[in-house]
Amino acid sequence: MRIYSFLKSMGISFDVIQHPPAFSAQKLAKYLHTPGRQIAKTVLLKTMESYKIAVLPADQMLDKSQIELLIHAKVKMANPLNMSELFFDCEWGVVTAFGSAYGISTLVDSCLLKCSSIIVPGHSHLESIRISAQDYVALENPMFGSFIKPEMLAV
Repeated sequence: MRIYSFLKSMGISFDVIQHPPAFSAQKLAKYLHTPGRQIAKTVLLKTMESYKIAVLPADQMLDKSQIELLIHAKVKMANPLNMSELFFDCEWGVVTAFGSAYGISTLVDSCLLKCSSIIVPGHSHLESIRISAQDYVALENPMFGSFIKPEMLAV
């Protein structure tokens, strides 16, 4: 629930979307009949010093080497135990797109923000949040880059 309180306290307008259990961003896109480019996939990464949240379109794959170039550090995928420790008020396995609510830096692939609004994970696999891309950027102040695998780019 921290996410919703955080958004409200910052004066951000958002919609909570109820849906069947979605354990992947692609599954969420299917349930919502929404293109994957409008759904945010969130990936928790670990460096030697900290955690980072990478946010990219659901229909794309993360290129870890591009993240490493962007942040000048080696990264690895965080394990599920890290997720539950960091996002203690979220359902197990949920990685929020709002790293700032948890003191975690957020990295956003620039192609995600071509849409006027995006859908990001809520606090459970049964809820998601629709937020304007502009509000999301203003709130998160993320680092931008291009870190999707080139072979996954839409034609």
